Amino acid sequence: MIWWLFSFAACCVANYLFLKHKHTYWTRRGIRQFNPDFFFGNGKEIFQGKVKLCNGFRKQYYDLKKENKQYGGVYLFYKPTFLPVHPEFIKQILTKDFEHFTSHGLFNHENDYINQHIFNVDGEKWKTLRSKLSPTFTSGKMKGVYAILYSLAERLEKKVGVYAKTGQPLEIKEHTACFGTDVIATCFFGLESDCLNVPESEFRKYGQLIFAPRTLRFIMETIFNWKLLGVLGHTFASKKITKFFIPLIKETVAYRKKNNVSRRDYMDLLIHLQNENQLDEKELIANTMVMYGAGHETSSTATTFLMYELAKNQDIQDKVREEILRICKRNPDGEITYDDLADMKYSEMCIYETLRRYSPAAEVPRQCTKTYTIPGTNSVIEKNTFVLIPVWLIHMDPEYYPNPEKFNPENFLPENKHSRQDFVFMPFGGGPRFCIGSKIALMHIKVNLIKQFRKYRFALNPKTPENITFESLSLTLRAKENIYLDVTPVL
Repeated sequence: MIWWLFSFAACCVANYLFLKHKHTYWTRRGIRQFNPDFFFGNGKEIFQGKVKLCNGFRKQYYDLKKENKQYGGVYLFYKPTFLPVHPEFIKQILTKDFEHFTSHGLFNHENDYINQHIFNVDGEKWKTLRSKLSPTFTSGKMKGVYAILYSLAERLEKKVGVYAKTGQPLEIKEHTACFGTDVIATCFFGLESDCLNVPESEFRKYGQLIFAPRTLRFIMETIFNWKLLGVLGHTFASKKITKFFIPLIKETVAYRKKNNVSRRDYMDLLIHLQNENQLDEKELIANTMVMYGAGHETSSTATTFLMYELAKNQDIQDKVREEILRICKRNPDGEITYDDLADMKYSEMCIYETLRRYSPAAEVPRQCTKTYTIPGTNSVIEKNTFVLIPVWLIHMDPEYYPNPEKFNPENFLPENKHSRQDFVFMPFGGGPRFCIGSKIALMHIKVNLIKQFRKYRFALNPKTPENITFESLSLTLRAKENIYLDVTPVL
């Protein structure tokens, strides 16, 4: 019994010393590191929900800047994570030395084919897939999607009109999410979901699950070997999500092929690639699901925050409305065409300021795919090291954006954009892996503005806090509170 206790104690001590040693990884490589907590590393307060994910490495970010360091090292549990903070060095990683950092570094295993989409694959597989999908986002293809989207937004205008008549406050988080779901269901699947009027739609239910907090899964993917997790059947998305979407996608594709249906939407484009033997069924399913998740979440949350800020800043809202009405008046039918979107300069400034202030992706992840010697040093970033670019912290840095808490569209006047250094604005990432769907996201947000603000004025309802907070462990930046706006017709 004594020998058993002694052996157990020895194992505990050995394990403790081994784990403590792992937390010296960066120091042993001559890179500034921050004292980690046992087990949690530098992310203890994040995983406890005390600090928001977007703000999780704020102290380390500003400490590195004060010390005039371009980068440092932190730990997610026992996972060494490289933290670049200087825009020039970030530019080096994302562009000049991209070949060393081609992966996003998120869970990826061949057994989880749903996760083999353009955001997650890397190397030659990514290059090939991107070259196949890029033509689906050309101006010609986007015009077809715009026609569907603009027509669909008629219901958005009618819905807002109901609230204007009744005087009831409009809760915009759910409102924009429901319309976003309708857009994805129609433009991606060619299906009628009508979540604006039927919010309990299954599309909405399962769409919410894609970006629901996944703390346990994230911890597993951080601590354990991915090959082991893949063999054990671990998947990025839950079985509930895949059981709903996979049959739906297969049925949609089969129906369109059998009945020769063409809608000039995103699904049409993927089916065309499949017919040309450029995509197999698994790739089609994976890239449909990722566009559903990414397109729905980023556009909807950005629209929510934009409407919130315009409701707070009535003078800015007036300028947006004036621009929309000016463009509408020059067309005989009083509507805005796809080509007119390029003239929404001030509205676009407001959208970019929203994406700065409330960047949907608070961090840009990367993984070192080829051992990298930091220029001018002997320090090495080893292959498979995780890299975390703190986008939200850079967007909120007063060095780049004076008074960063203030919503100020003039940050994106041409002269102000040109005076700033590169890579201090990265809502869609940067370099060769710049988000392929950014154009459709911006188009979605602009249509939201056109259809809601040309006829109606929005103001904060007393139930809405003056300053909103964010959900703690969400993958994207989300408002924690419900956001209620009062709606009145524009006289």
